[in-house]
Amino acid sequence: MVTAISYDHLNQIFALGFESGGLKLLKLEETLNENNTYTLEIVTNENLNDAHSAPIKILSWNTQHEKLLSLDEEGLMVVWTESDDIFEEEMIN
Repeated sequence: MVTAISYDHLNQIFALGFESGGLKLLKLEETLNENNTYTLEIVTNENLNDAHSAPIKILSWNTQHEKLLSLDEEGLMVVWTESDDIFEEEMIN
């Protein structure tokens, strides 16, 4: 079950936090069709399952620095940063 959600409007990335402690990132891309309508496609579907084992309670983007903060029910806080198109743990507290 999804327990937290956050959207990075500059980079069009949804972050979803789950009851299991898992995180999922969905990067969206908008394309203009032949009939002048837009289609929204998921171009990246990344799972971040290494850090948390308790339900995710808070997700928050720092869009300026392209970082994601995740906080679980046990108080574990992780800052994620993008490196070579993959999000990795930058700091765990």
